[in-house]
Amino acid sequence: MSERTLLRNSCYVIPMREKLSVHIRRLVLIPYLFLRYAMRRFIPTEMENSGDVVRTYVRDHEAKRTLRALGIQERDATAAIKAATYMHNLTHPLGDITEMTPQRSVRIEKHCPFARFLSPDKCRDLISGPAFRGLCEAIHPNLIHTHTEYLSGGDDMCDLVFELKE
Repeated sequence: MSERTLLRNSCYVIPMREKLSVHIRRLVLIPYLFLRYAMRRFIPTEMENSGDVVRTYVRDHEAKRTLRALGIQERDATAAIKAATYMHNLTHPLGDITEMTPQRSVRIEKHCPFARFLSPDKCRDLISGPAFRGLCEAIHPNLIHTHTEYLSGGDDMCDLVFELKE
């Protein structure tokens, strides 16, 4: 399948069947993740951080499936921003790509349905941060993700920045 068309507000058009499939997977993964996060002091694990569940899942499954489904051949910051846009558009499609080059790509998001329920720490350590680190690991070993502003922390936007370090 070829890469889907980006709309004016940097959204992918995603079929309802695909959205439902992803939502079902997330309905299972997210409660497990919060339970594991809450129990991290009592249940020993081979993973270093609770967010490693998300990181390894995205790296080994979700990123590869997304890159293949969109027909993305690049292995740089443009691939990461396209995949991140697709992954976020499954739940909250309000955002703009403000910069997109092979070395650095940036997406600004003005809305997140989870901002009322998550603290910036949980978003950074448990959901968004590990997911995008897994995406970067799947695309290129020198690709770095940074996220400095959080809607859940009271900022007026979330910034997703992907940089390819040489």
